[in-house]
Amino acid sequence: KQMSLGDIFRRRFGVAEQLEKIQLDPETEQKTREYFASLKQPEDPKLKWTWDTLLEHFQMMYKEQNDVVYSGVDMPVLEDLCRYFTKDIAFIPGGKRRSFDKGVLLKGGYGVGKTSIMRCFKSLGYDFGMKSTISIVQMFDEEGTAIVKMYGNKKMDFYFDDMGRETMGKFYKKEQNVMKDIFDQKYYALKQHKIKTHISTNMSMEKVIDKYGDRMESIIHDMFNIFVFDGKDKRKGL
Repeated sequence: KQMSLGDIFRRRFGVAEQLEKIQLDPETEQKTREYFASLKQPEDPKLKWTWDTLLEHFQMMYKEQNDVVYSGVDMPVLEDLCRYFTKDIAFIPGGKRRSFDKGVLLKGGYGVGKTSIMRCFKSLGYDFGMKSTISIVQMFDEEGTAIVKMYGNKKMDFYFDDMGRETMGKFYKKEQNVMKDIFDQKYYALKQHKIKTHISTNMSMEKVIDKYGDRMESIIHDMFNIFVFDGKDKRKGL
């Protein structure tokens, strides 16, 4: 049986006497119930993690998923990502355009671990959706512009893997630059609702501009903290 709001209030604050019944409209009553429910939620342990604590958890998760710990010349980049996700103030002096309000852009060649790194952070409880740009365009080819709206309007942080590897979308013989249109909507989502976008790519800025237009250069600097991976393909020799 669902408790009345009066019962919830009396139990929460130790009020013994019966309170006068208050009639609330359905929307207000739902928000009130959600508020009291939020008071019971345990504190997220990630909120207390330092960047090096996150790095320890990351390495355990990475080894579980890839059978090796992350290592190599790009370790400083991974450490910087841990500072970003834990909102360590030491992250900000690393670049004039850095901000915790932006998402991350992971740039580097194939096999340096970009996708595996983001999958680890997601597995550790950092809340963002995840989909490859290739898969999104394939969905567009089958379902049309509804896919652009679906991913452009998602009310959550989202990671788009392998930006630039996708082809032009084609629905009923009409071609569309699907990811360009989604990025335009995600830029609006960041500015209006603080919803962050994360991406990975191996493209140079010149190729990004060529594929998505001149405006994409300024959008990238406004939307992303840029992390550059210089290492070799980690999949070779395994």
